[in-house]
Order: sequence, then C-alpha cells, then structure tokens
Amino acid sequence: MDLESNPSHLARIRRNKRELGSGIHLPSIEYNDESIDPDPNRSYRNYIVEHPKAVLPYIGIIKPIFLSLEKTQKL
Repeated sequence: MDLESNPSHLARIRRNKRELGSGIHLPSIEYNDESIDPDPNRSYRNYIVEHPKAVLPYIGIIKPIFLSLEKTQKL
C-alpha cells in the first residue's frame, strides 16, 4: 500500500486517490510441548510446524487536505 505513505505528501495532492490491492501473509508457526512424568504412560511430547497462507485484501482512499484547509480559512 503506497497512497502517498508520507503524510507530508498529502498537502501536494489535488484530487482524491484510491488504491486496491492485496498482501500475502506466509507465517511459520512452530509449537513444541513436552511433559515428563514418573509414570511413562502420562509423559508426552508434541512438535508441530505449520505454514498457513493468507491473502489479505486492502482498500485505501485519500483526499486532498489543502482544499479542506482553504474552506476552513474562509469561514
């Protein structure tokens, strides 16, 4: 997402801007758990590695602040 990411650029734009897009999230999750008990039937160990995938859509809209400031100053 760009949309004039620096707030100082908002004073430069003269018209509304819209942006659509998506991002891909690819985390790696590792789970490791172990319990040791004197009774061997109650001891356990878990080890899981997951790689979920997610596509994250976004929408962005910016409006020029310069025109809004001019209107406010005229009041």
